[in-house]
Amino acid sequence: MSPSPEPITTSELHDDIFGSSPNSPILSGHQENENDIDIPAHVLSTANSERSDIPRLRSTHVTNGYRDGISVSKAEHVQHGFDEGFSLGAVIGIKSGFLLGVLEGIVRAIQASATIATEAKEDVIAKFVLARSELGLQSLFGREWFGEDGIWKFDVKGKNEEEVTFRDVADAHPLVDKWVKEVENLKKKFGFEIQARARPDGDEEDETTS
Repeated sequence: MSPSPEPITTSELHDDIFGSSPNSPILSGHQENENDIDIPAHVLSTANSERSDIPRLRSTHVTNGYRDGISVSKAEHVQHGFDEGFSLGAVIGIKSGFLLGVLEGIVRAIQASATIATEAKEDVIAKFVLARSELGLQSLFGREWFGEDGIWKFDVKGKNEEEVTFRDVADAHPLVDKWVKEVENLKKKFGFEIQARARPDGDEEDETTS
């Protein structure tokens, strides 16, 4: 009688299906020396890759820091420019608003007058319409008069060679100057007396441009 075959173990059956793995590491619950651990090659390549990423990350941080510094610097200078531009815009706005108010008053006065010819009335109305356009925001602060940096392109002279103020800039604006003269001519032509209300001392109009 032939000897009965030895029973096939689960491990042998596993090897028949997937192939034996004699070189596979045997895991145990205790490692005698942690320094003897073999690190697979793909893990080593990953570690080297991480070390090689350090210069790139450093460069990225430097670049981001530079950009942040530029942004902060720009914000500070833009805010300063905005503060100065706001003050100048307010002065020019006050003057243009006053001129439009005077012109509107003249229009209403001549329309109510029976002694002024229709042609003269229509001429004043046409000037008022033109003034509303030329003393508007887009016209007053257009590129013809101001650069992209907010600096005016027209000549401005301080009174008595003193430091230039926002009032001086507003008075020197070609459109403001034009309509100041137009209003003066209309006042003389029709005999109107128009006075501006006095402003308190220390008005923002006297703030210097420096």
